[in-house]
Amino acid sequence: MLKLGSVIYSAVKPIFKIYMIMGCGFYFARKNVLSVDTGKNISDMIITLILPCLAFSKIVNNIDNSDIKEIGIIVLASVVLYGFGYLGSFFVSLLPFFPKGRCEGTCLSVGGFPNISDLPIAYIQTLSSGLVFSEAEGEKGVAYICIFLAVQLICQFNLGGYRLIQRDFKNFTPTDTASLSGTEGDHKFEEVKSITPSKTQTRNSVSLPPTLRPMPTIQDEQSIDSQIDPSVTSNSDELSSTSAYAEPQNPAPLVRENTSDIHRRGSIISRSNRSQTSLVSNLELRSMPSQNLRDLVKYYSHAEEDATGPMERPPVDAESNQPASKSTWHQFLHGFKKFLFELIDNCRRPASIGIIAAIIISMIPWVRALFVLNDQAFVDNAPDQLPPLSFVMDFVNYIADACVPLGLLMLGATIARLQFNGLPKGLWKVPLLLTILRLIILPILGVLVLTKWQHNGWFDDNKILEFVCAINFGLPPATSLIYLCAFYTPPGYPHTIQVDILALCYIFHYSAIVISLPFLTTYVLKVSLKL
Repeated sequence: MLKLGSVIYSAVKPIFKIYMIMGCGFYFARKNVLSVDTGKNISDMIITLILPCLAFSKIVNNIDNSDIKEIGIIVLASVVLYGFGYLGSFFVSLLPFFPKGRCEGTCLSVGGFPNISDLPIAYIQTLSSGLVFSEAEGEKGVAYICIFLAVQLICQFNLGGYRLIQRDFKNFTPTDTASLSGTEGDHKFEEVKSITPSKTQTRNSVSLPPTLRPMPTIQDEQSIDSQIDPSVTSNSDELSSTSAYAEPQNPAPLVRENTSDIHRRGSIISRSNRSQTSLVSNLELRSMPSQNLRDLVKYYSHAEEDATGPMERPPVDAESNQPASKSTWHQFLHGFKKFLFELIDNCRRPASIGIIAAIIISMIPWVRALFVLNDQAFVDNAPDQLPPLSFVMDFVNYIADACVPLGLLMLGATIARLQFNGLPKGLWKVPLLLTILRLIILPILGVLVLTKWQHNGWFDDNKILEFVCAINFGLPPATSLIYLCAFYTPPGYPHTIQVDILALCYIFHYSAIVISLPFLTTYVLKVSLKL
């Protein structure tokens, strides 16, 4: 049995590594080296490539069909974790000082979705140096965390959990923000504004519905090129972002565009505007004041598109004289089809594909034998005496090593941009209560539930599984919440109460976790696992 001092040291040691990496990200963000635009590109790279490689690597290497029971325990533990979190945050939303009808979804998201990714992985990898867990146990623990992450991705995106935050902004419309003053923000990009047309100006100049626009012409491409490269001067005075939509002498036929085509064109125009912003800002960005939450909201906000886009408009029922019951049934079918489509569509995301493919491969012994050596099946090895597809594992293993450091750097950069302009009197109690819920109440409830499962023989002396389940009850809220909140924040109105409460939640959580997570780790190792 380990001495108490050794256990405390082992529990505190990962915090130093985690916060040192986060500190580097904090510093780079304050110096505008890791700008909002750079962070967005790194995040896209992590989500589309590095995280799927990490999940594929750890699951295929460490999970097989004998671990089905462990996967079931992880799914059940996730349901209990989300259930306790939602229930506790719901009680917080019932308190008298809670702003009713404004941030219930944000509150539920903070209580329900923990940061199950780079933070627990970094913690497990540090503890697997041999004193507490072996390296093999640490690798298996990371695979278990990837299963936890898969469940969270399903709940947060496939099942529509992200819409909780969206509902907090359902009462905002573009007209609500038109009268708001934009002079109270930072003036870093005032020069850029005079060069690059805003999204609102471009959008307001288009009179046709988004699904009934003329097909793009050569002038469209030249207009975009002229925005990106000022050297394109031919007919530049006559070309603008709206020239393709001006009524010509021979108007182009109206055709109904696919929704993906609309989003693709919007992405091209958005990227062209951002490219010109980058050309101007990259020269002076590091000498400017540090970017903050206001800049993050400006960059990520798509609320105005959501409010005016065709996907958010209610469907028009041509048979308005149908009986109410049939209309309700049609609405139910429409909602169910939309839910099913989103469920399937989100499974096409790179992270989902990587996890699903890894689980399928790990459950079929002879397929798994093509990638890694295992005792359940055998296939002829390659000339180097390794499985035929071992080069695939070399590729994903090599890329996966970058996931945790980059994730922690991005976490530190996100914290560096957090700010709040002050909350109404007494409202600071909401982030404080949510912090107490996530870092004190949930770990206590989680340990009680896991202890009961241990007494029932569910873990079968699988200490790393019980430890991973326990620490997931003591994690801060997911970092993705701040980006979802920024995404749905109306343009021109960045400092809403939702953003302020969420920012204060992160500040409270990442200040308290320095004490709460080592305390939880020490208790689980000494009392629950009896190490």
